[in-house]
Amino acid sequence: MRLRIASLAALAAALLAACTGAPVVAPVDSDAREARAAEALRLGDAAAARDLYAGLVARSQGMERDRFRLGLARAEVELGNAELALAELDAIAGPSTTSLESERSLVRALALFRLGRTVEAVTLLVEREIWLESPAELRENHATIWDGLSLPASASAARLRTGDSMIDGWLALTPLTGLTEDSGELLEALVAWREEFPNHPAAGSVLAESLAARRGETLRADRVALLLPLGSIERRGQARAVLEGFFAHHFDSGMAEQRTVQVYDTAQRGGVESFLTAQLEGADFVVGPLLPEEVVQVQRQAGFVPTLALNLGTSELTAAPNFYQFALSSDDEVEAIAARAIANGHETAVVLISSTERGYRLGSAFRDAFEARGGRVISQSAYVSDQDRQTFQTPIEQLLNITTSEGRRNRLQSDLGRAVEFEPRRRADIDMIFLQAEPAVGRLLVPLLRDNGAGDIPTYALSEVFDPTRTGADADLNGLIFPELPLLIDPAGSGRAAAARLGEFTPVNAEQWKRLFAFGYDAYGLVGALASAGNARWPMSGATGDLYLGDNGRIRRDLPFAEFRDGRPEPLTATLGFFSSR
Repeated sequence: MRLRIASLAALAAALLAACTGAPVVAPVDSDAREARAAEALRLGDAAAARDLYAGLVARSQGMERDRFRLGLARAEVELGNAELALAELDAIAGPSTTSLESERSLVRALALFRLGRTVEAVTLLVEREIWLESPAELRENHATIWDGLSLPASASAARLRTGDSMIDGWLALTPLTGLTEDSGELLEALVAWREEFPNHPAAGSVLAESLAARRGETLRADRVALLLPLGSIERRGQARAVLEGFFAHHFDSGMAEQRTVQVYDTAQRGGVESFLTAQLEGADFVVGPLLPEEVVQVQRQAGFVPTLALNLGTSELTAAPNFYQFALSSDDEVEAIAARAIANGHETAVVLISSTERGYRLGSAFRDAFEARGGRVISQSAYVSDQDRQTFQTPIEQLLNITTSEGRRNRLQSDLGRAVEFEPRRRADIDMIFLQAEPAVGRLLVPLLRDNGAGDIPTYALSEVFDPTRTGADADLNGLIFPELPLLIDPAGSGRAAAARLGEFTPVNAEQWKRLFAFGYDAYGLVGALASAGNARWPMSGATGDLYLGDNGRIRRDLPFAEFRDGRPEPLTATLGFFSSR
């Protein structure tokens, strides 16, 4: 059909020319010619692209001509004709689109770099970011700046300053573009640059990617820095437990002679300063920091040295290459519970959580995980944690729909005018209960669930319901199912090595913070696995679960389950391996 229309158009043009005496001009397929020009540019044939775009400019008008002028300007830049490129860009009159303006800024900046007008080029590309939306587009823009700074014409820009920290940070990188990692100067220069420009986006994009590419698949982990808040009054015990687990595995690994571990106290100098100091003092792998607010700060500085943060940073930032995050996160437990519940045939669930920000977040996370697997959450209630048994009765009745049942009884009594024998009953369509509670609250909630007719419903809780330091039995928790660290429920299995070392260093810390001891033990094991990322075999069977390297550098955990029987947690069947299939 298009061919026929084109033929008719040609015939009409010929007839019109015959009537007027004008020469016949064959119609041009602009789309096809533009595609050929773009392909020529992509293949490096800028001369052919220039000729094609020049012909298109001559035969078009309006916004279409502006688009073709932009292509012509790009071809002139590639041919080294920066002045001609700027002239073509200046001829673009508009009105314009966001896409066209973004591309025009890019091409103009490329021409300015060629002419040695580096400050103008960098300024233009920094301003261009208002039109860029995706992280990939931002990284590409950063790469363009980096490439422009590496041109000989930009050599003098290192000494220039504008007063704008974003632009000046880029200009200060100019002398670093010529350094190589083997020169021994690059890392020191990068750290010094980052101290002057601590929040500059180049650190987590082009610089991190450049260093990662130079390292290849094998990282070094001969000098490890461990960042912990050992001097913190509030966090000292937890930090010591992580430290003890880390060194326990260090001595078990057989690497104590080849690998050194230097400890930095973040309570004294802060997370970021400890992080930077460790790099300046020669660390080639950093583990830590531990506190979440410090991880967020370090995440913004990461990328130069491989780093395993011991908590989670912000998900709003794309992790720099070789930046990893490991945490004893409840999110992994939520995923494990949802996967196990579905595997056990549970299709409907109710959720009982604390009336806190954390409780609502975990309730929402379970709903998402459960419903993503085909389940359905049909009710949710929140309790106030004042450890008053009567306070918990109302949210449990609401959760199980008992209050509605009692309401029907009251209406019936009113209608009949006499008392009616009645036994409250819960709703019958509940397959499972998801519970979020600390040990003391759990000891009140679980018996109340039984008293309200829910004793036959499988109830799954997060591991926080179990206190491993408690010496007596927890008979009130009988029947409760929860995911837990192998170290605590299967010390003869994958947690065997850590269990053998537990308590050897400072027994009080290790015994009080068993989960964190296991966490430190596995953190050391991850250093070796991540340092040989190309050859690592996942999962890594650890004291905190089966460990997998997931998206955005996140270490995920598959966990075994236990059930309270006779007041003690008894291990159930093995993990399901749901992270391994992702």
